[in-house]
Amino acid sequence: MKHINKINLLTIFITMVLIVGLYSFSINRINQFHTKQTYEAMLEQKKVLIKEGVDNQIIRIEKYKNSFTTYFFSVADRFINRQIDSAIVGDDLIYQLSQLESIIPNAFSLHLVENGITKYELGIPITSLDAIEADPRFYQTNIYTHQDYLLFLGVNKDYVDERVFVRIKEDILSQSYDKDTYMWINQILDYDGGDDYAIRFIHPNSNPPTGTLLSTNTEVYGKKPYQIELDGIKEDGDVYFTYHFKLPNSEVLAEKITYAKLYEPYDFVVAMGIYIEDITEYSNKNRQAMLNYSFEVSIGFVIIFVLATITNYIYISKANQKRNQEEKETIIKISNTDQLTGAYLRRVAISHFDLYLKNNAKKDGVCAFILFDIDHFKQINDRFGHKMGDVILQDVTKIIKEVKSLDNRIYRWGGDEFVFLLRRESKQALQTDVEALIKTINKYVFKSEGKQTKITISIGITLFKETDQSIDELIVRSDKALYESKNKGRNRYTIIE
Repeated sequence: MKHINKINLLTIFITMVLIVGLYSFSINRINQFHTKQTYEAMLEQKKVLIKEGVDNQIIRIEKYKNSFTTYFFSVADRFINRQIDSAIVGDDLIYQLSQLESIIPNAFSLHLVENGITKYELGIPITSLDAIEADPRFYQTNIYTHQDYLLFLGVNKDYVDERVFVRIKEDILSQSYDKDTYMWINQILDYDGGDDYAIRFIHPNSNPPTGTLLSTNTEVYGKKPYQIELDGIKEDGDVYFTYHFKLPNSEVLAEKITYAKLYEPYDFVVAMGIYIEDITEYSNKNRQAMLNYSFEVSIGFVIIFVLATITNYIYISKANQKRNQEEKETIIKISNTDQLTGAYLRRVAISHFDLYLKNNAKKDGVCAFILFDIDHFKQINDRFGHKMGDVILQDVTKIIKEVKSLDNRIYRWGGDEFVFLLRRESKQALQTDVEALIKTINKYVFKSEGKQTKITISIGITLFKETDQSIDELIVRSDKALYESKNKGRNRYTIIE
């Protein structure tokens, strides 16, 4: 039994370990999935942020270029139209045009031709006015006709670009973003890469912030960020990539996600990066919180297991005690009862009857010691077989048990003889019940293996008396009464008081 208890406890322990293990595994997998999803979601937000920043910066570059070009052209255009409206010619016209240089130096180019002869030039030399509008040295051009004059006006690209570059640098150095985010621009010198393939146009987190030559061979933590960037913009025009760079105002390297986009008019790579250490930190904190929760739940499982084990031990102990008692009673019953009929054995009857003799003889009413056997039982066995004999013994026992005897027990005295005790309020009531019992047995049909028969019984009865000293006295009297019943023709009862 102790071995069984150990097996039960071991089974519970193994089951609990499996449950806790499965729970921990599931929590860990969920935690990994959640951490990955959180990381990817936060990373996607950062990617959207830096892409919008780069796109907006390129829009500003275009805006600055167009604004400067429009402004410079409008200043010169108004000035020239005033001269034309004033009908100024000759040296006076040349003098007035020369004053344009003092308004915005280096912003314009002029070329004045009279009857095919160049009379005045300012800025970039012009050899021919043919297809001058497509000249890449100018952002905006116009040709004015005034009497015998042709006047070319061009807004110088280099000057506009210089002003745009100044404004871009001011923008980037003055911009402020959250989470150590910043923007920078590199200018490509050689699209084939290699050393000095690009120059640092402006970088707020670099010292110096401008002018540093870059190489695609530069390697940081096993990656070549400039090569990755160059390959990406050459293939798709833009690229996302991660690499390590110094934290602002620090020499410490940290991982960042970068979005870079090519702005071809200036060979600019406009890039914006944001450090992603905070994502990792948040993910780790979140993961640790989940692990703490998992640990707390696991501790809860362990506590439940301990309580369940104690409860189970108590339950099993009580169940074992009950089972032991039942087994003990079963063993006693088996050793005290007849295997065929279930009736108690004669040796048990003696001890029981001695007890009843002491406790019941003096009570009100009558208490009878009843001995009976089956008439002609040997002949029945010989005629119908021992199987029928066994059925008769079993069924008779069942019938007698239905009679409310003194202790609800029937005892097999030996062979086909049985004994039971019966208490009734009077002798007449006792006789009535015995007669009813005889009639019940007379009517009962016993069946076995397709055969059937009826039987009779002979009964000997004696009553408990206060003068009886032992059960032997009742046995002698009941045996004598049974003998008389048989001599009188059987199927009857005889009472000897």
